[in-house]
Amino acid sequence: EGYTCLNGDDKFNRHILIYTTNHNGFEEINELISASYQRDGHFYKRPRMFIDEILKCKNIIISTACSGGIFAESKEEDKENSDIVKSKILEWGLENKDKLFLEIQPHIYNKQIIVNNEVLKLYKQGYNIICSNDVHYTNSNFKEIRKIISMDKNSGDEFELVFDLSIKSYEEQLKNFINVGIEKSIVEEALANTIKLHDMCEEYEIDCGFKYPQIYDDPKTTLMQRCVSRLYSLNYIKQSEYGKYIERIDYELGVMEKLGSLSYMNLFSDWLSWCKEVGIAIGYSR
Repeated sequence: EGYTCLNGDDKFNRHILIYTTNHNGFEEINELISASYQRDGHFYKRPRMFIDEILKCKNIIISTACSGGIFAESKEEDKENSDIVKSKILEWGLENKDKLFLEIQPHIYNKQIIVNNEVLKLYKQGYNIICSNDVHYTNSNFKEIRKIISMDKNSGDEFELVFDLSIKSYEEQLKNFINVGIEKSIVEEALANTIKLHDMCEEYEIDCGFKYPQIYDDPKTTLMQRCVSRLYSLNYIKQSEYGKYIERIDYELGVMEKLGSLSYMNLFSDWLSWCKEVGIAIGYSR
């Protein structure tokens, strides 16, 4: 799940779900995510994917997310851009029928009811629909925890406070959607499409190996020398205490070695040294 917008001047976020059909799709999503963070003004606050870039991808499936997605009621200042984003997705869906799925959700909530009604109109025009529960946690045991987190963040997310956003079984979903007044046959088709979407996504291996740059011949020795040199420069530590600190340093370096992060820590040390040399302020943990 990510956020999409029309372009760099579009200041609003719209939820969108992107599924990879194969490893090539995984690479396409990585490129989309990287681009979303590299734009001016996006890195710290609004990493969003431009809709045109999403629709160029060849190995993805899209679904339209919750009441925060493209069918959400727009603010007046956002309506023009939102309508363009929505029309682009729907036009793409006409040419890629099996790659676009519109979502309905069973929550009795005004914003979601508006979304469901619009999706059901489009369903009658031939668009595929799927069922979702807007899952935020695996089972209902976590509901209270998520409530507390939401309240602590003051996120204003009434979903967390009111609805059970756990994974539901086929039978539970069928019952919940019928209870909100959607015809059983439509719900059954949407549930079948949900399974169909799953089956369209191939299994593939993701390389989870460490990608830290290896720029030192012996990164552990290099980092040990740096740590010990710094230790010796601290005049408030007695020489008789060096042994216990060196033992602890060796232990910590062993942890870093298991995590494959020794070269990264050396590189980070180089960055900090350079910052000090050129007068860039650094703080604790930096």
